Amino acid sequence: MELTRITIYRRILFTCFWIWAVFGFVQDEILPFLVNLQSIVFVTLDIILLIMGLITARKTIDIVMGLSFIALTAISTIFVNNLTLANYLNGFREFLPFVFMVPLLRFFLDNERYRDVFIRRFDKHLLIFLIIQVPCMVYQFLKYGANDHGGGSMGNWFSGPISTLIYVTTFYLVQKRWDSEHYLKSVLQNKWYLLLLIPSFLNETKVSFVYFALFFAMLFRFDARLIFKVALASPLFVVAYYIAYNAYMSATQAEEDSVDMSYLVYEYLSTNEVDLDDMILFSEMLEHGDFGDDDDWSVDLPRMTKIVMMPEVLSSSNGGLLLGAGLSHFKGGTNVKQTKFAKEFHWILNGTQPFVFFVVMQIGLIGLLWMIVFFLQLFGFLGQKREHNTKLAAFLGLVAIVMFFYISAYRQPIYCLIFFFASMASHFPPKADKTDNGDADAIESDADLETAE
Repeated sequence: MELTRITIYRRILFTCFWIWAVFGFVQDEILPFLVNLQSIVFVTLDIILLIMGLITARKTIDIVMGLSFIALTAISTIFVNNLTLANYLNGFREFLPFVFMVPLLRFFLDNERYRDVFIRRFDKHLLIFLIIQVPCMVYQFLKYGANDHGGGSMGNWFSGPISTLIYVTTFYLVQKRWDSEHYLKSVLQNKWYLLLLIPSFLNETKVSFVYFALFFAMLFRFDARLIFKVALASPLFVVAYYIAYNAYMSATQAEEDSVDMSYLVYEYLSTNEVDLDDMILFSEMLEHGDFGDDDDWSVDLPRMTKIVMMPEVLSSSNGGLLLGAGLSHFKGGTNVKQTKFAKEFHWILNGTQPFVFFVVMQIGLIGLLWMIVFFLQLFGFLGQKREHNTKLAAFLGLVAIVMFFYISAYRQPIYCLIFFFASMASHFPPKADKTDNGDADAIESDADLETAE
């Protein structure tokens, strides 16, 4: 009976996995009429996730985290900022994975009898997910060029999330087969996995260079011989980085200074399309409350500029910097009416949103603190003491920090599902992987897994 229940839950989970993973590309490139069903499909998936999370919630920490988040968001949205229940439910959808996805994954991973089978199944789906990014992103590159359209199976405009997922997924799979004592040999043994990193250079996601460096650095064994190993492996890394750099420059036809440090600081942290006079004008209008619902500002403010402006913008809300302006300001306008705050401050809410900005603008610094606690328990540093896979946890932790200030990819359920799974898998120490006889061995047949069950 228990096995039947686990099998049903697993099949529901992986069905959701693939709809989340490929719906965007199918809608954009194959069946454009699906755009009319998009809202229905994703609301249905949200309901399934909510029900599955409620059914599988067992651990005290999951219940405490879930109830505290519901209370925090309800207080901020309904009681402090006086928004409607419809606004609350609409905005809460973007945070559903933080409340209900972790209990669902924990249901499988805390089952000692079934854990290894589930992980092998998930690994198989992750490898397939990586492989399908190749035709999807090559197609997008040939059709649109190397730009933000290159979102792989997630569809157009998801270049940042998909590039990040490529590195997260590849690292998770590779580190299982990696021998830090024989670095160069491990590179050759994992060459087919490493080649799956190439699509990340077919769009404009410059943060891929950061991930690329972290990827190979984190595969070293950090001990007293590290410097010697770095010296031995550095020529290989330089060659690989040179190839990746030239592939990116050729694909994007970018200027050489577009990837140097001064440009990246200017592009991401200072000013992008906004010159100094515009910034002064923004500040003066913000100080005097001159923005109105009909102001047409189409400029995409740089990430750090948005973060710096948060206290002044939130001073116009009842929640302020502590509790934010409530949920729903980043959604609405289709089925739920857009909030007054969203209309007035659309000039800063539109465009790229760092995750810190996305969280604080809605649920304030208390919400940001909740998120920090959430990630600590996600990596297993709160609650039951475990022996950790430190290599995997370190890489994912660094990616999480980057994502806090880069984009709000956690709004995408498929991103959360893959990242949360990999993070929770880091609770367990790595086991020796016996699948060294070729990549085909990494995908076990369904019959083999059923026998294991």
